[in-house]
This record gives sequence, C-alpha cells and structure tokens, in this order.
Amino acid sequence: MSSAQKESDLVVGIVGVGRLGASAAQRLASRYRLCLFDIESARLEDFRNCALLADGVDALFSQSDVILVSLPSALVTQELLKEVAVGPTRSRILVNLGSADTEAPALYLDRLECAAISCVAAPVSGTAAQAREGTLSMLASGLESAFEAVRPLLSILAAEIFYLGNTFALAHQAKLINNFLSLSNLACASEAAVLGVKGGLDPAQMIEVLNHTLGRSSATETRLPLHVMPGSFDYGRTLALALADLDAFHTLARTAGLAVSPADCAIRSLYREAMERLPEDADVTEVIRPIEQAAGVAVRGRINH
Repeated sequence: MSSAQKESDLVVGIVGVGRLGASAAQRLASRYRLCLFDIESARLEDFRNCALLADGVDALFSQSDVILVSLPSALVTQELLKEVAVGPTRSRILVNLGSADTEAPALYLDRLECAAISCVAAPVSGTAAQAREGTLSMLASGLESAFEAVRPLLSILAAEIFYLGNTFALAHQAKLINNFLSLSNLACASEAAVLGVKGGLDPAQMIEVLNHTLGRSSATETRLPLHVMPGSFDYGRTLALALADLDAFHTLARTAGLAVSPADCAIRSLYREAMERLPEDADVTEVIRPIEQAAGVAVRGRINH
C-alpha cells in the first residue's frame, strides 16, 4: 500500500460478518471504504448502503487493498483461503483476526505470498461489547512492515495491540495459550461455584467474595455473573469452538515435546463431556450444566452492583 494513499482511498475487505466482523465493519465504515462478504448473505443487509457487497471471496480480493478475515474457526479459514484464486489481485495485506491452528496457515500462506500478499495474524481477545467499543486486546505477528502498515486500521478495533514478531504463527500460538488459561479458569470456577452452592453458600455473595480475593478471574468477573447466574448462557462462543481451541493447544504442546499433563486432559474431558450432553450450539458457559446436574444444584442469582 502506498504511503501517500489516504485512508478514504483504501478499500478494506472483510470476510465474515458475524459478531466480530460486523463490529469491525461498523467501526471502520466512517474511515475506510468497505467491501464485505459472508456466506450467510442475510448478514450483509445492514451494510448494503455503506459498503460494496462482494459475491464471493475472489471478487472481494480483487476489489480490496487490505483484507480482514473474521471466521469462526481455523478449519473454516483454512478451507476458504486455500481455495482463493491467486491471480492478479488488488489486495496486498491479509489480516487473520480469527483463531488458527498454528500449523494450518502453511496450507495457504505460500500461495498468498506468491501473489505478493503479506499475511498478518491478529487474533483478538475480549467480549462482544468490547468489540463494539473498540477496546479489544489484540495479539499480532507476521512481517513487521505489513503489520506497521495496518496498525492504524487495527487500532480502531483494539485498545491494546501486542506485536510478537515476524513469524506468522506466534500470535496464534499465544492466543491458544491464552484460551487454554481462560477456559481452564471457567471450568474451575464453575466447579467451585457448584460446590459452594451445594454447601449452602449464596452464589451472588460467593462470587463477590471471589472477586475481592485471590480466586478472582475473568470467569468470576464476567462469565459467571453475567452469563451463568442469570441463566442466559449467552457469552457468544460455542462449546464446540472452545473444545477445538483446547485440542489445538494439546497439539501445540505435543509438537513442542511436552508431556501430556493431567490438567490438559481434565479440562478437555470436562468440555468434551458438556459438548456430548448438550445441544450442538450450546454456549461455552454451559460447561457448568453437567456439573450442576451431577450435584443437583444450580448456580443462579443476581449480583448487586
């Protein structure tokens, strides 16, 4: 991208207009021209008056200078990008905002780089509200010059951006480690909360105590009080995607030569059991349900702020 090119001249393509992709489009629309594609065309209707709507990924590549990929899983991203035609294209930088297996990108990176398209990994961490507000945290890696070229754009989406190095896989590796810790916190907090209720503790009071002591985590601060205790289970990420992240973390650890740990096995087993017993689209916070059912109690209530 030319350094003389104005923001208003750039066309930013977004592949995937789900929760994150839609928030990105809304935040970028006033600064950049947009070109959008989603396999579920109904998601594009809200943007019909403010963006170009591509009829396929190849068309989006041919009309965009920078492409943001925001797809629900590493497998979906891999399947889409390995099929992209890499003939003459306008696109020069591709940014993957989603999750990725640390090995899968090799299936499409070479093809894109042969077409002079630089790739930046930039997975995000945060809630749907943070995505709307532009206060996400972002991990980034890939060719530094490409990252610096898109940093102004990415800073509209994230309040904190951590550049981890020139190797594309580094950001995804760090994201898998983060997700393992986050999902472990949720599983452990769920089991602890069930035990507390079973023993007679008021769930709201128990969560308040945890959040003022060393037991505090993102699970006790947001996921339990906001998505489990009201009974809404609407965090917005499925158990299936959470288990995919845990399996990818397991593969990463094995590839690095680490022995399989009891913690890794226990956490994956807990999420796998929940996924097997609950509907396919069950929310990640529903990992608590089998634990509640076994104990004969429910962690419900309301936190007083």
